[in-house]
Amino acid sequence: SRILLVTSAALLALLLLPACTATQIGVSYFPPSARAKAACIIKRESGGNPRAISTTHDYGLFQVNRSAHKAAFERRYGVRFESGALDPRLNGRYAAYLYSVAGWSPWAGGRYSC
Repeated sequence: SRILLVTSAALLALLLLPACTATQIGVSYFPPSARAKAACIIKRESGGNPRAISTTHDYGLFQVNRSAHKAAFERRYGVRFESGALDPRLNGRYAAYLYSVAGWSPWAGGRYSC
């Protein structure tokens, strides 16, 4: 029937669309003028691995520090930091929030050659 044909075509179109990478998701929350720098920070901090956890308890794409940001992150998103910070969407949103209030200063210690 026509409905089945349209549904099948829509499903096929979705399957053929390229999936976004974690890096693309993370930088999408930044203004266009800041996206290249955000991508560079992701590369340096996590290598693009949204599940990265450092020995100093930094989580996700942007390596958001648990000690410094756990309480604020949990209040803001209503999820446990340890799982939420590994979601590239929440990690990117939080990093963009930090950028909006503090610029690049949360990542000032890194040496980024962007």
